[in-house]
Amino acid sequence: MSEVFERVIAEQQKQIDHLLAREKSNIASLQREFAMTDKLTEAAFSVIDFPDRKECRDHLRAVLVEMGFCLTCEQRICHCEDHDY
Repeated sequence: MSEVFERVIAEQQKQIDHLLAREKSNIASLQREFAMTDKLTEAAFSVIDFPDRKECRDHLRAVLVEMGFCLTCEQRICHCEDHDY
């Protein structure tokens, strides 16, 4: 009988370990996303503050591309075939 309990406990521990690893991965993904959002916000405000400066607009475009946005279709998952920036 104790073998059955040990097996059940081992299976549950495996599931717990999997969920903990998944949580850690999700937290890391969220931290990266928040950092990119901060970077995007800074770039957007530089364009608002200096609308005539091309380097501000270029930096904003670069941040959008870094975040995975397509500048042609303006989607995070590209829906077009033109990737000529």
